[in-house]
Amino acid sequence: MLQNLRLVSSDDKSGPRHALSMPALEALVTAVGAGDGAALEQLYHETLGRVYGLVDRILANASDSEEIVEDVYLYVWRNASTFDPEKGNVMAWLCTIARSRAIDRLRFRQRQHRVSEVLEAEPELREDTHDPLRLLDQTRVQACVAALPATQKQILSLVYFQGLTQAEIAERLDMSLGTVKTHVRRTLIALRNALEA
Repeated sequence: MLQNLRLVSSDDKSGPRHALSMPALEALVTAVGAGDGAALEQLYHETLGRVYGLVDRILANASDSEEIVEDVYLYVWRNASTFDPEKGNVMAWLCTIARSRAIDRLRFRQRQHRVSEVLEAEPELREDTHDPLRLLDQTRVQACVAALPATQKQILSLVYFQGLTQAEIAERLDMSLGTVKTHVRRTLIALRNALEA
């Protein structure tokens, strides 16, 4: 469904074409929860301005902001049925999701920056990219990762490239924490076995 939705174009970021009332937005979320793709598209166009604005204020990076906004609406598509109007209105719900994901990305960027600073300060910690054995290891790791099932690749990416905790991954993928832990453990065992082979 989401591949049909044109997410975050330059024309869309300015805001909604016309403002809907909260009951109308709630009706859209209910329809999305029932699998209505047109309702998701309308919800997207009505709420994108505020969601994108919030994310971009936190990240101040258009590329990251667009990726996070896409993630927000993917979450809405998968989890609209969990929306509870008793706990807050639609915009509050969307902004909470957006803020959480934007802060996760910001923390990940900060961790990457700290690692870069350490590597700059300690040159002996940097990898020698001209070492043929190291290049061979990188090729083997890439081949092993490519052979993993899609779910395990996705979880590996969320753990190692986005820096999410297993609890955060469980929430994002709508899985139980135990299932995520099992996937992480199996993934690491599969990689170790493949590299030892």
